[in-house]
Formats: sequence, C-alpha cells, structure tokens
Amino acid sequence: MIILTRQAVMKRKLVLGDIHGELEKLEAVSRKAAFDFDNDLLIQVGDICDRGRSSYEVVEWLKQCKHLVLIEGNHDQWLKAYMKSASKQMEYMWVQQGGKTTLESYALHAVDPVVHESFYDRQVPYYIDEERNVFVHGGFNRHRKIVTQPKDSFAWDRELVQEMMEADAPGKLITADDFKHVYIGHTPTLYWNITVPVTRAGITNIDTGAGKGGKLSMMDVETGEYWQS
Repeated sequence: MIILTRQAVMKRKLVLGDIHGELEKLEAVSRKAAFDFDNDLLIQVGDICDRGRSSYEVVEWLKQCKHLVLIEGNHDQWLKAYMKSASKQMEYMWVQQGGKTTLESYALHAVDPVVHESFYDRQVPYYIDEERNVFVHGGFNRHRKIVTQPKDSFAWDRELVQEMMEADAPGKLITADDFKHVYIGHTPTLYWNITVPVTRAGITNIDTGAGKGGKLSMMDVETGEYWQS
C-alpha cells in the first residue's frame, strides 16, 4: 500500500514575476520562498529572457520544476520569432530591449537558442485556474470575454494596469468573465516608484522590475505572502 503524505499531495500555488535573464535573482527569491521543485506549482508570468545575462541558465533552472505553467511575454515572443526565422535577423526593438544579451548567453554555452524552442512552445497566452484566477503577462480588455481577444495582445496590453492604478472606487474592477483575481506582469511597479508587488482593484502586478535593476518577486496565490530577491 502507498500512503501519500499531505506534503506529497498538497502544493502551494506560486506566481513569479518577469525574470529577464536574472538567474541570481531567481535563485535568491526561490531560496527565500523555500521553493519546492517537486511539490510547488509555479506560474511564471512571462519575459523569461532578455536584459539579464543568464537567459540560457534561467530556462535550465525552470526545467527542474515538476509543476510549471508558462505564460508568454512580449520578450519571449521576440525570441521565439528569432528561433523560428530562417534568416535569424533580430528586430531592431528587440536589440534595444536586451535581445543581444540573450543571444550572448546562449553563445557562452556554444548552443543555438533553438535548443530551448520546445520549452518556449509550452507557453500559453493566459492561464485560468480552478478558482477562476487568471494569469496573463500584460493584460486584456476586461469588457470582453477573454477567449474573443487576439492572442498576441495579451503579452503587450498596458491598459489594464493603468485602469488598476487609476481605480479610485473600492472593490475590484469587473471583468466580462467575472474572474476572481487577475495576476499580471509586463509593466514594472518601479514606474510608480513602488518596489513591491501591488494589489488593488482585484488585480496584482507581480513585476517589480527585475529586468530594470529592481527585485524579482514570487507570491503565494492563496495567502498573498510574497518574497523578493
């Protein structure tokens, strides 16, 4: 007979902000959170790569997670387009936003980024859990059903975070899908001179600017407790 302990069957649900190739910050925040590679569920909200110098190593770290949900970020879109392109030409904006550093990370290991193509192909535009929480990189039009919206828009949207920060009424912003809570990244809280995750109007922005000199944040979805690098 196999007896499962509570630890073996119960997982924490953790959401992780934009990593941007910052391996040391990823390792630091995971230590503080006592992250369990075997039992914790990790939902990463996108932008795994660019800016930081360890995009290759970050993917290798994430591959160790047995329970992993990957959301597609706009920087991830750039890298995936490069991997799938026959010409291997970098978009000018991608170069300006840290793409060159990502390619240098792979070059240090003498491998082409295509080695991680199947990993990045696991990314989804958004994720809805069993409690009707939704996780997305940038945002979405909250007045429309999420399934009706263009796939690429979820990685780029900034209107939802603006609505969140400008909300002056108590309670949460209503969504067409009546989501319980919304978790986003993409727009660093540093833009408002805030260094910690921000929760208001039924939305949590977990991007605390790891790719812009800030900290990387990880949060327990059930309790709201968070840790930072």
